[in-house]
Amino acid sequence: MKVANMITVREATSSDIRVIVELIRLKAEFDGISDEMLADPRLLERSLFGQDPLATVLIAEMDGCPVGIATYHDHFSTFIARPGIWLDDLFVRDGFRGHGVGEVLIRKLCGIAVAKKCARIEWTVSASNTLGIQFYRRLGADVFESSRFSRLNEGEILRLSQGQEDQKLFVSSL
Repeated sequence: MKVANMITVREATSSDIRVIVELIRLKAEFDGISDEMLADPRLLERSLFGQDPLATVLIAEMDGCPVGIATYHDHFSTFIARPGIWLDDLFVRDGFRGHGVGEVLIRKLCGIAVAKKCARIEWTVSASNTLGIQFYRRLGADVFESSRFSRLNEGEILRLSQGQEDQKLFVSSL
């Protein structure tokens, strides 16, 4: 008789930084965007565990082995005037998918959302990730086909921020 492995989820600590970097790297490979991963252990440790943490990491383990990760941070929706959670990454190692790890991570995140009185958990999923889309729909998530993910990268942010004071003067003189 096969015994099911126990899945546990815990909040990561700074001692998990090596595992966090590894799982994020594997997610970037899975997404086909390895070249976009610029995070290093030092930067991640400061961002996640420094004086003002910018995000929280949950680690899923089976028999003490880290097999999945969820990274998230708080956000706010003006449309409903309520807080929410932005799920930045959800990843389960190849070989451990289909064993309930992703669902356990999502359920833990839902418990956190309830405790924080959040009205939503939101994220993006690649249109080509059909298994991911099926998984999210099975859990009851709405997958919006009409929305498009948009991003301004650091270069564009810097470019658009230049001359900001001049623009204020111009707009205010109209």
